[in-house]
Amino acid sequence: MKPLAKFAGMSSTRLVFRDFTEADLPAFAEYRNEPEVARYQSWNNYDMDMAKAFFDKQQALSFGEAGSWYQIAIADKQTNKLVGDCVIHFIEGDEKDQQVELGLTLAGENQGKGFAKETMDSLLAFIFNDLNKRRIIAFVDALNKPAATVLEKSNFRQEAHFVENILFKGCWGSEYLYALLKREYLEE
Repeated sequence: MKPLAKFAGMSSTRLVFRDFTEADLPAFAEYRNEPEVARYQSWNNYDMDMAKAFFDKQQALSFGEAGSWYQIAIADKQTNKLVGDCVIHFIEGDEKDQQVELGLTLAGENQGKGFAKETMDSLLAFIFNDLNKRRIIAFVDALNKPAATVLEKSNFRQEAHFVENILFKGCWGSEYLYALLKREYLEE
């Protein structure tokens, strides 16, 4: 399947970036229900009802709408099988909405294969070059070393360490805030 025009600026050797289809929902619910995948995420016991509600909510969104969290399916370019998903949060209220927040989730079977870095490279090029955004941020659980490593390999800098700032799954958790400016990205 070809990527939708709005994601045409994103390219990858092994991956295609596209909107979700209903056919993706069983795989989506399956990997989001994996304990290791859900460990640093806001959900637990993800099921098909949750996947369907997610899909219905996404259908009502317009890509780039200020304040929205727009999920993008990440699929294998050869098979179109869902590998994971990423989200772009179009932060509302800053100067001309020039800042976005990123999130990334990969199915357990697709972790450790370089897909996270490949996705991040594609997202950065798309957001800075095609969407012309000025700044990208990402929040990471302080215990999620693989996510922090991907951001650091993508030249994000750690701007903050929030200590026990969030009640997460019944415990106080700490988070890192990472950021990358367009000028920093272009200097690489």
